[in-house]
Amino acid sequence: MTNGNIIGTGTAQYTYDCGNGKTATFFIQFGPHSYKNGVCEVCGEDDPNYIPMCNLTPSAKEITIGDYQIFTLEGYNGQEPPTWEVDETYVDIITTGVDNNQCKVIGKAATDPTTVLTAKLNDNIVGTAVITVVEAYIPPHRHSLVKHDAVNATCTEDGNMEYWECSECKKKFSDENGENIITGDITIPASGHKWETACNGDCHWNVCAVCGFKDNDSIKDHEYDGGIITKPSTCTDEGEVTYTCMDCGYTKTETMQKLSHDIIGELQYDEDCHWEECRNCHAHLHEEAHVWDGGRDNHDENVKIYSCEICGAEKTEAIEPRPDVTGSETTESDVTEPEVTEPEITKPEETEPEITKPEGTEPEITKPEESAFTESTANEETETPAATTAGNTNDGKNDGNMPTGIIISVIPMITALAAAVASKRRK
Repeated sequence: MTNGNIIGTGTAQYTYDCGNGKTATFFIQFGPHSYKNGVCEVCGEDDPNYIPMCNLTPSAKEITIGDYQIFTLEGYNGQEPPTWEVDETYVDIITTGVDNNQCKVIGKAATDPTTVLTAKLNDNIVGTAVITVVEAYIPPHRHSLVKHDAVNATCTEDGNMEYWECSECKKKFSDENGENIITGDITIPASGHKWETACNGDCHWNVCAVCGFKDNDSIKDHEYDGGIITKPSTCTDEGEVTYTCMDCGYTKTETMQKLSHDIIGELQYDEDCHWEECRNCHAHLHEEAHVWDGGRDNHDENVKIYSCEICGAEKTEAIEPRPDVTGSETTESDVTEPEVTEPEITKPEETEPEITKPEGTEPEITKPEESAFTESTANEETETPAATTAGNTNDGKNDGNMPTGIIISVIPMITALAAAVASKRRK
């Protein structure tokens, strides 16, 4: 049989399933609820209009700020909790963690003078309590001060001033007696790095002038300008050019080559050697000793003049004066025999021998009275000039073929002739 439906006051309709698709319907008559203390004694249904007789306990309570009190609605055991109302300026209400007919009240501000807690059921007030919230009694505080030394701030970390702090109330004071409270910040902020540039021959970077910290992210190669000549080159010294980094001012110096010498056109010389000379630094370049020629006689000044075959420099040497062949008779001991290699002598005739005069001289020849200079004698002297000199034998004696006067007269001519031959060969 299925549940019935109420179809009228005191009447309910029920339907019975007979099987095979057949049902039977019948009606049952019933009376009204019989409520007692808000509950029907027949069916147990709550009386919606029931207002129980309740008491809210405690009915009055003094609560200290931060403390709490549990209030109970005595005489109520319904399923639905009551509704609680209070001025939340002074207290907070918590309904968790307590029974269905209870609430927890926490004091948070002093009342002036009281506030009321109200419990309601179906919008009906079923209980009230008077609450007074007071401040807690705080006995006089004695500070327990702990000193904190001053800490200097660094580039990256904060420091602090010297202060004293109470270990209980955490207040800070600038004196050890706790009389001057610090209301501001005791922190000394970090100063931050003070950058300056450091460098070496390759690169530059930022380094802190205070703590020496090197900023590796700032490392950068030098970027040089075009350079300035700080020491010009000369032909004796190398020059210098200085380059400056356009970022950090670092400088580097490079060497410039020496200048080429500006050579004077003519060779310079002294008595020993000759050289090329720079007109700027006057350096002697490629200095060499003179290369003297064979020399030439200057009988007017009785010197022999030598010339350097490279630069034209000259030097002189004194020579013996040329003998006077027209004067008094000269003996063999007064005549200096020159060094002659191969003198050329013109063959004389039988009576007067003809001898070629050397250039620039006019020797005066004394004519012999009788020529004893035979052909055989001349041939003999021509063939052996190194062995004999003007008719003299190797032992220095006259062989009797030529008079002594002729021999003495011929010697100066041979000397002059030999000098002329030597001069022509040098030229």
